[in-house]
Parts: sequence; structure tokens; C-alpha cells
Amino acid sequence: APSTHSRWLLVWPLVMLLWVNTHGGFVIGLLYQFAILVGEVLNHWGHGATRLPRSAVRMVLLAVVMSVITVWCTPYAWRYPLQFLMVSLPAEHLAAVRDYDSIFADTQRSLRYVERGALLLLLCAWGYSRRRNDTSADWATVIPAVAFFGAYASLARLTPFLAPVVVPTALDMLARGTPHRPTRQATVALATCSVVALCGLSAYEVHATATAVPIGAWRGLGNSYVNPVDEAEYLEQHYSGIDVGNDYNTGGYLLFARWPH
Repeated sequence: APSTHSRWLLVWPLVMLLWVNTHGGFVIGLLYQFAILVGEVLNHWGHGATRLPRSAVRMVLLAVVMSVITVWCTPYAWRYPLQFLMVSLPAEHLAAVRDYDSIFADTQRSLRYVERGALLLLLCAWGYSRRRNDTSADWATVIPAVAFFGAYASLARLTPFLAPVVVPTALDMLARGTPHRPTRQATVALATCSVVALCGLSAYEVHATATAVPIGAWRGLGNSYVNPVDEAEYLEQHYSGIDVGNDYNTGGYLLFARWPH
């Protein structure tokens, strides 16, 4: 039942708690949740099959509010998200980083982002055209997909976030276009295989990064070549408590090494 399953939405704040303390992309998670909330409100105003009970919509709202509060739960409290917005919002700051170019920019042409985006749009259009006897739209999947397609076209850096947003929309269209629903056994088998495959790939990646970090790599568990270890120690000894600037790759380690200053 939707009312029962909606309780799983309370996992959102836990994900955001981990996200905000590990990567600046947590803002994308908040935007995604807001887009889903807007979509569910629109679904609730409609009368189609995608309309959720009012209690389920309230649960979505509660999860979003808790996620917003959660982003303050860092060693720097409210100062971290505030500083993040002050640094990220000015367009000139983003323009200085190649990863934040548009997918139409010459710097991104070799990565074929435009072609990949066009292919995704064609697949979504094909899935929409195959829906049978169902003219209602699930705005909770459509709005995030449309919003992230626009963001994807503007900032190539958002490419990794596109698939998790578009996949639910694609699955929804596929389910609506299937004349016969799969059996419970087939659904459980598919879900089990997917979870096993995901866990296997994750375990392999964790083992590889923990045991075989190549020289000169920027990833892995431990200090990579970009981490300013000696510089952070020097700053702590001679400039403790003073704000310093940093380049694009060293900010994360400096936050870690100089905390709580």
C-alpha cells in the first residue's frame, strides 16, 4: 500500500546526512527531492492512477523538511551550506571550471554528451508512446527528469546524476507500456539478481580502492597525490585559525585536516 511504503521515504534524511558530510553534490539531492515533492502535489490534485493518498504526500513533505534540516548536521553546522551557496551561486566561479561547462561547449564535444542526451530523450519518447490505455502522467517522475535534463545540458558535471533520475521515469513508462504485468516470482527474482549484482560490484570496487591504489591516482582510501598533507601541517603550525584559499582539488583535504578551525 502507498501509505505503508511511503515510510521508506524517511531514509532520505539519512542519505542526506551521509552525503552532506562527504561531497558537495548534496545540493543535487535536495533539488531532486523538491522536484519529487512538486510532482506528488500535482499528482494529488489530479485524479489519475498516480494519485497518492494525502497521508503519503504528507510523508513526502516530512522527508523533504527533515532532509533540509539534516544538511546543517556537519562539523561546521549551518556555516557549511551557507558558504557553499555563496561560493557556488556566482556564475563567474562556475565558469572558471571546465567540468561546469555546457554539454554544447567545445571543451565537452569529445565526450559526446549531446549525442547521449539525445539518445535518452528518444528512448523516453519511445517509452511514452508505448503506454496502453493510460493518459495520466506521473509528475513525480516527469518533473525531476525534465529538470535534470535541463541541468544536464547546462552543466556537464551533473552527468553522473542523470541516470538515477531518468531510470525511474523509464521504468514507469516501461511498466505502463507492458500489456501483462510480471508475476510476483519474476519480480522477486529480478530484484534479487539486481541487488546481488550491485553488491558484488560495490564489494569489488571497495576492495580495489582499499588494496590497490595506483601511484598518482586521485581516488582510493588514503592520501592521494593531490592531498596537501605537508601544506596542511604547515598551515596548522603557523596560520592556525586563519582563513586560507585553496585550489579546486585540495579543499576537501584542508577541511578535513584543519577541522575544527
